[in-house]
Amino acid sequence: MKVEMYKGRKLKTVKGKERGYVRHFINGVDLGRHQGNEESALTYMRNTINVIDEDDINGDRWAPEWYAPGTFEECEAGHAKKIGGECRHFTCEASASREVEPETLPVVESTLTADELHAIPRARATRLSYDWSRFGRYSVWVAEVPFFGWSVVSDYGKPGTESVVTSLRTREGCIAALAGYVRNYGDPRWGHNLTINEWEEVSTLLDARIRFEHKIH
Repeated sequence: MKVEMYKGRKLKTVKGKERGYVRHFINGVDLGRHQGNEESALTYMRNTINVIDEDDINGDRWAPEWYAPGTFEECEAGHAKKIGGECRHFTCEASASREVEPETLPVVESTLTADELHAIPRARATRLSYDWSRFGRYSVWVAEVPFFGWSVVSDYGKPGTESVVTSLRTREGCIAALAGYVRNYGDPRWGHNLTINEWEEVSTLLDARIRFEHKIH
């Protein structure tokens, strides 16, 4: 067993029951098995913490146990968030969103990076794709699904299939959820190679709201 403090977190490893694996813990929470030895598990946790600390508290990407005690607080749903700030988890962001009826423009055949999307005033993603470890390239989009209603849907790396990731009942809520994906996987430093495949531009003039939707086929 190895125990150490690293940047305010308590790291612990113990030998696993399976050959070639150990169990690793952070702030008392069991992270499951790690392939390798105890030192490689500690190295993994240290490196992950270094990445986490480059950003503000982000409960959409990291569970509370990854943060140093006293540096964050939990929202009502149990997600880590900045003390006194708003929760960045996509389900919490979506709960404050409102539904707006769409009007569409002709299809635009182009893809955007996260930076290119952010450069367009009031543009937001409705479908995107990104690389996810060894599991392949995931597609995630907004769709109205029987029984579930408006939902965030993914093919989990298997084109032609679809599974509901979360049901938020309103289209506007699902759009807000996709914004969390763009924020968390759109940074080129993480290597997810995220692209926006469908997007829309929202224009607001007094009380009139018009949505222009651009789709990739």
